[in-house]
Amino acid sequence: DFSDELAQGPASLEHVRHGERFTYRTGRYSGRFDHFWVGGARATSAPVVGGPCNSDDAREVARYNRAISDHCPVSVAFAW
Repeated sequence: DFSDELAQGPASLEHVRHGERFTYRTGRYSGRFDHFWVGGARATSAPVVGGPCNSDDAREVARYNRAISDHCPVSVAFAW
């Protein structure tokens, strides 16, 4: 699997996991597609998904999809 390949590769990257259901969402499709992989740093916060990707309001999701994107912003803080 892709996660194993990155973790065992020459860069020794670490996957920063998050508990949000979705980072991508349209009316028909959704998923957790956006990820953080880090090397030489550590996450100092859990990733946060902004926007309506995890909202129960289908109209809000549709408006966001038309005006901005089908992906929601994902952020995390790091320390080196």
